[in-house]
Amino acid sequence: MERVLAIFMPIAEIAGTLALLIPIGLFVVVPIVAIMTAHHRKMAELGTGGKANFDRVRQLEDQVAALRHEVSELRGFITDNVLDLDDRRLQARIGPPPMPPGY
Repeated sequence: MERVLAIFMPIAEIAGTLALLIPIGLFVVVPIVAIMTAHHRKMAELGTGGKANFDRVRQLEDQVAALRHEVSELRGFITDNVLDLDDRRLQARIGPPPMPPGY
């Protein structure tokens, strides 16, 4: 009988130790799992939101390119008008060009 008790005694000690470790483990493991789950969820949201952000960036890049093209056209238009205006002012100052001989 003593021999049987000697075999089961370490099991009883293990059971007692486990009885203490399980609640402590729950208090430690559950918050860590919750933190990791929340982090994983946020990373997943960033991953799925990344495609939408990429499409939005692509759209904005296209709009910026169109605006740059418009500004370039306007710059050319203004330059042409300024040069034309300068020519008119110069013509007004020095008068019309002389008529070629024979007219």
